[in-house]
Amino acid sequence: MKGIKEFMATVKNDVRLRDEVRKAGSPDGLVQLGRKAGYRFTVQELMAATGAKAGSGELSEKQLQGVAGGAEGDITAKQPAWYAGIVDALCGSGGDGGGTATAGVRA
Repeated sequence: MKGIKEFMATVKNDVRLRDEVRKAGSPDGLVQLGRKAGYRFTVQELMAATGAKAGSGELSEKQLQGVAGGAEGDITAKQPAWYAGIVDALCGSGGDGGGTATAGVRA
């Protein structure tokens, strides 16, 4: 069975899956998305693999730029900073103009 490492590699190379990751809305949603795509991992494995720490209120440099008006595309809204970090770790820049993005607001 494919796990979190394989899921992360696939997300970075699959635009459709990357879009679904950005819309998942929660770590549980990401685990469910992974299962639908044939991967098995837990929320804890997801958080460990992406370096996320629940409850961390710190924003990444990219997120700070978005808050300051420097973001193009989606910016994080109604999601904790640590969740946005998970999405950033999964999606990376991907060359598609993506960056910090969750169920957010268009800039």
